[in-house]
Amino acid sequence: MKVLDLRAVAIGVAVDVAGSVVLGLAGSFVMTLKLTAAGVAMEDVFTELASVGHNPVYTAFVLIVGFGMTVVGGYVAARLAKQSPVVNAAFVGAASVILGVLMGQANIPMWYQAMAILLPIPSALAGGWIFTLTRTL
Repeated sequence: MKVLDLRAVAIGVAVDVAGSVVLGLAGSFVMTLKLTAAGVAMEDVFTELASVGHNPVYTAFVLIVGFGMTVVGGYVAARLAKQSPVVNAAFVGAASVILGVLMGQANIPMWYQAMAILLPIPSALAGGWIFTLTRTL
């Protein structure tokens, strides 16, 4: 009995990463427009966007988008998996943790680093559980 469906997990991870990048770019663009309209110099705009934790609104946006897309990636993996949808969703979260560690950045607050390690698996599991709850509807 094959529990892990690598195809489902890979697609779930791709959805998570691609969605996070696209929505992150859109959010950065909107934030850039907002800050420049308020008269903030471009160097200061880059500073605001470069360091998570510096701007509370932008930090909240990054967290919501990142973990939200991990939920979606977990849901996609669960939906595509032939068996054990929640297990496959959990692997999307594990991949997210690994990618986060490999792409670690300097100057990120410790609380953010802790969230980036502790929350992806529960977020992806939430996507898997949402799938299991809604598939019978």
